[in-house]
Amino acid sequence: MNIVKKTVTSAAVAVAALSVAQVAPANAGTSIRGWVAGDRSANVRSAPSTTARVVGHRGSHSFVSGTLVNGSWIKVPGGYINRGVIESQSTRFRTVNGRLSTSTLCPVNKQFNSPGSVGYGYTKNTQRYLNCYANQQLNSLEAAYKKQFGHYALIDLTYRPVAEKRYWFRVFGAPRAAVPGTSNHGMAVAIDFRETDCRGEEFGWGGAGNRWLRINGGRYGFVNPFRYGTAGESYHFNFVG
Repeated sequence: MNIVKKTVTSAAVAVAALSVAQVAPANAGTSIRGWVAGDRSANVRSAPSTTARVVGHRGSHSFVSGTLVNGSWIKVPGGYINRGVIESQSTRFRTVNGRLSTSTLCPVNKQFNSPGSVGYGYTKNTQRYLNCYANQQLNSLEAAYKKQFGHYALIDLTYRPVAEKRYWFRVFGAPRAAVPGTSNHGMAVAIDFRETDCRGEEFGWGGAGNRWLRINGGRYGFVNPFRYGTAGESYHFNFVG
């Protein structure tokens, strides 16, 4: 199928930002057309639930067309995709990435915040934001994590506006920091749990929290994209539905 890429005005970009983030009411049976928003593949599930079996994937930025079956899931050929990973207005992702209004996102429970400063003015009281569909699943993940360990899986970073992305890129450079306009953080579908570069710490490779998230995170739609034990970020998880 050929997809015509339209010229997008600034007003249209604002609509695109809202479309990818907010839990918007829609009736079952509504047709949904869009593109996989993140830089990773989205899961296709056998049923409309993150606990259902993964039966396939749709590649990053690939076109998706289907029918809404409930508030969170789209029926597509071969299975179901979570609505939160679909951007439905623009294929010009860099014009949207990092430019989402927080009014279209959902606030992350502050009880999940890391206790200290992580740079760029973050404190334990800083409000973090996330794609609303991802945030729904995060709440369930955190409840399960607390049941297992007696405390929440503490979070450093979630959505990052483009100005913040530029800051981190100046501080760390590539490849540790993604080029501004390309990160899943800019689409509000990524989480950095409490960051560590030390093997064996809670969210470091081999740590109890990292092991639990790698085994169980997929049941809530969150996956770590890096090979175990590599230089990739052990604490970074993308929402892929």
